Amino acid sequence: MRSTNKATVAGRIAFAFVFVLTLSVGAFAQAQTQKVPEGQSMKLVGIVSKRNADSFTMRDMNKVETVVALTPSTDVKTNKKGVFRGGKEYGVSYLLRGLRVQVQGVGNADGQLVAKSVTFDEDDLRTAQALEQTDEMARENQARITAEEENAKKLAG
Repeated sequence: MRSTNKATVAGRIAFAFVFVLTLSVGAFAQAQTQKVPEGQSMKLVGIVSKRNADSFTMRDMNKVETVVALTPSTDVKTNKKGVFRGGKEYGVSYLLRGLRVQVQGVGNADGQLVAKSVTFDEDDLRTAQALEQTDEMARENQARITAEEENAKKLAG
């Protein structure tokens, strides 16, 4: 009986997490979008809010979103730690939602910032990875709960 109660509590927690996540997505929709003038160099700091294969959207502290385009020549690495230790190189696949980044680049004709370099702190990467895992688990739990609810309706009706 105890494992059933734990499963119920876990399901309710997952549902609450997904509900809060859904509300936060609505809040993200109210952000302003910044277009970067073509040829203008910029250096921005913000949080990755959306991720696509060849670009991501980042939001700065003023809730202004900027689309950052990634190219094969974009350098992705961690911040330097100390005098003798340089930043560790990473692939663009490590640019996860929730990661705090610093981007340097130049604007293109589409108003995007074409990244020359993207840097981040390794601690922020670990946090973003944990967030990604938690988000994935919440989605799986929500799908399981929805399937169980539909099954219960079929059995009841």
